[in-house]
Amino acid sequence: MNMLTNKIHGYGQDGKPINHDQLPGAIASDQTLRDQLAQSGKASPEQLKALDNRIGVLQANLDALDEHKTDVLKQNEQAKLDVTTIQRIRLLPRVVQE
Repeated sequence: MNMLTNKIHGYGQDGKPINHDQLPGAIASDQTLRDQLAQSGKASPEQLKALDNRIGVLQANLDALDEHKTDVLKQNEQAKLDVTTIQRIRLLPRVVQE
């Protein structure tokens, strides 16, 4: 029962969050399963809705992680630019004030 609860809430069967690099595959896998079940007519509307909800949770997690990754990369780039600016300032000749 825990495995099912974990999956419904967007976690792996073991209860751990799905890694960023594994989310696209998990989403595609669940979407394929959902499409197959819908096409075969063997799933109830509630089952399809549960899969839709899980796919939505996984997609939201992926979107949030992608946004976080972009923010971190931007911050790293800005930090590099800041270091370069400081290094350039230190190399400027000092003007002696008289």
